[in-house]
Amino acid sequence: MRKQMLDFSNRKNLLYYMLIVILPVLLSGYLYSDRMRVE
Repeated sequence: MRKQMLDFSNRKNLLYYMLIVILPVLLSGYLYSDRMRVE
């Protein structure tokens, strides 16, 4: 039971880590392409 909870929290932390890493990359890529299209 305790090990399952630990695995679940680790998976949730990994998900948050992925969001924190991927979101800024996607956002900057979107803004960059938007700026390129305007000019």
